[in-house]
Amino acid sequence: MLPQATPKITFRGVLKDNSAFIILFCLWLIVGAVLLAISTQGDWIYFFNERRTPFWDLFFRYGTQFVEEYIFAGVFLFFIFFVKFRAGFAFLLMALASMIVTGAAKQFFRHPRPLRYFTELGTIDELSLIEEIHTHSGLSSFPSGHTLAAFAIYG
Repeated sequence: MLPQATPKITFRGVLKDNSAFIILFCLWLIVGAVLLAISTQGDWIYFFNERRTPFWDLFFRYGTQFVEEYIFAGVFLFFIFFVKFRAGFAFLLMALASMIVTGAAKQFFRHPRPLRYFTELGTIDELSLIEEIHTHSGLSSFPSGHTLAAFAIYG
């Protein structure tokens, strides 16, 4: 039996094979840019705050912790026991690097968290907060640690 030749990977081929993703991603970027351009800071928090339901309150109360230490530990243990020790160690290094980059970026940007922003604006009473959730009010809103952690785990 003759060995199969490895197909040649070209830029055009990658674009063709991933055209649906690329089109949807570009559409997502355009819609996001338009929404960002036509809204002011805080508009989206007011929008979602007006549409809260008990189900979503419960979901986000526990969902905000989903990509934190327990998930990182679970994925790390999965790699150690079911994949390779080396993969688990690489995941651990990636998790530490993600935490360092997130912390450094938060210190660099020092963007106010929503509670602080609306308190300084004098409109915090207009929002309905979930009482069981401790809301931070520092200068660490951007970049999102949850988003960076989710991308780190996905990567």
